[in-house]
Amino acid sequence: MSESGIRVRVDAPGATVILDRPDRLNAMSPGMIAELETVLDDLQQEKRVRAITITGAGRFFSAGTDLKEMAKAMERRDQHGFLDLSVMHGIHEEVKAMQQLLELVLRLPKPVIAAVNGPALGFGAALVLACDYVLAGPTAQLGWPETKWGLAPGLSAPLVRRRVSIAQTTSLLCFGKWVNCEAGFRLGLIDEVVANDLLWAMAQHKAQELAGLAPHAIALTKRLICETIDEELFSQLAVGAANTAASRTTLEAIEGVTSFAERKAQLKR
Repeated sequence: MSESGIRVRVDAPGATVILDRPDRLNAMSPGMIAELETVLDDLQQEKRVRAITITGAGRFFSAGTDLKEMAKAMERRDQHGFLDLSVMHGIHEEVKAMQQLLELVLRLPKPVIAAVNGPALGFGAALVLACDYVLAGPTAQLGWPETKWGLAPGLSAPLVRRRVSIAQTTSLLCFGKWVNCEAGFRLGLIDEVVANDLLWAMAQHKAQELAGLAPHAIALTKRLICETIDEELFSQLAVGAANTAASRTTLEAIEGVTSFAERKAQLKR
């Protein structure tokens, strides 16, 4: 396991970025988000790399935002039970970084493949759906449990809507649903289902396939999609980020996230 929670493997023409925090189900801390952004920036400049795969170590792709760390920060409250101003500022900065990471993945001139090796929840699911191609193993699930903890899945909403109808988006997000790989494929959230032990090999195969195409044409095509078909997506992500941050400052969220952390602590005893 890497110190930063991010591990990189380059096998030209592909590169694999591994969310490497299996003891926390690859839940993403602010440090991991910052490191992932740096790594993707670096791979963008690496000429040998024609496609980037993101996957998880262990049995999860990512459990999303690290709620244990969030609960710890939420301990700093005033006499009325509201969050300390420094905590609120930290929440806004963290959500802004999450938004920037998703936008980087969307705008990256090289194709990004999600190799979903297990559950991808909350922000983990948003990261999957920001990728250009979603490969999933039989144990993959996409889920949005945020409303159970008093949180809003604001960053996931525009990315889910990008692939499915408004009615399906509402059903998935408001009810906190999880979908398995077959249901995700039928809905259009997942592009291809393969055996878990073939995920990396299939991602490499896609990289080889892309290496036979013109890189500048691919980059221009991605840019075209971002600036025409997806022209409203980035403003929607900004609104989603504002709502995500606002939801984290409510008493409802404090109660939900704290209860989650306490239950997890009890299970470990």
